[in-house]
Amino acid sequence: SYESIKMVCQKFNRAVDDLRFMIKQKRYESKSRASVDLLHHILQLCYDKAVTDPAKLNQYEPFSAEVYGETSYELVDQMIKTIRFTEDDRFIDLGSGVGHVVLQVAAATPCKYCYGIEKAQWPAYYAKQLSGEFEKWMKFYGKEHGAYELMKGNFLSDDYKDVISSATVIFVNNFAFGPQVDHELKLRFSNLKEGTKIVSSKAFCAMNMQISERNLSDIGAIMTVEELSPLRGPVSWTPKQVTYFLHTIDRTQVGRDA
Repeated sequence: SYESIKMVCQKFNRAVDDLRFMIKQKRYESKSRASVDLLHHILQLCYDKAVTDPAKLNQYEPFSAEVYGETSYELVDQMIKTIRFTEDDRFIDLGSGVGHVVLQVAAATPCKYCYGIEKAQWPAYYAKQLSGEFEKWMKFYGKEHGAYELMKGNFLSDDYKDVISSATVIFVNNFAFGPQVDHELKLRFSNLKEGTKIVSSKAFCAMNMQISERNLSDIGAIMTVEELSPLRGPVSWTPKQVTYFLHTIDRTQVGRDA
């Protein structure tokens, strides 16, 4: 009947008004960082809404170094806890895919700025959609995040030399990269500032490398590397466990071992 429908609508409208008031009050009282669980929920929600056809993420040239892969939320959370970011840090993800790692770091750390560079068309396209959803839902929950930028381009291009050289923490999933891409990355890393950290899924130099006159030109001469045992887990491109490595630019070891 008309009266019963009218009563239901009135109850619904009152409930909506109450909910809007509660959300408004919550935003006013606390604009804080999202908890680990809430951020996980927000990023998964954003991904589900933004990436409408995940199959397109795997459209790449066969036998190339452009194999698409995603790192889990849990692994990035472990990296964040290991690195202990500060307000002076600038984070960059080389080959950032849809940008979820960049968004997670921007939301969970006090980083000054977070960058992501992705070459492939569809991941870069979905990164824009994901960013839009992220802004919307972080605002809805009244949660803060740091400044970030998701860029489409080849991170080996000269256009990004300054961005890479300004980073203090670099993340790169080079597990499936070929020797040529790794070589180009080493050239970029040779110009990084002292103390810069690089987290990768494949080491860029031998662990416990002994420096001599014969290998002074090797990237291992200016960095230390250690296996990050906690940073281990399944990733989208292989069912096997993947171990991550932490490199730290340290040119003082050349003088110590000379």
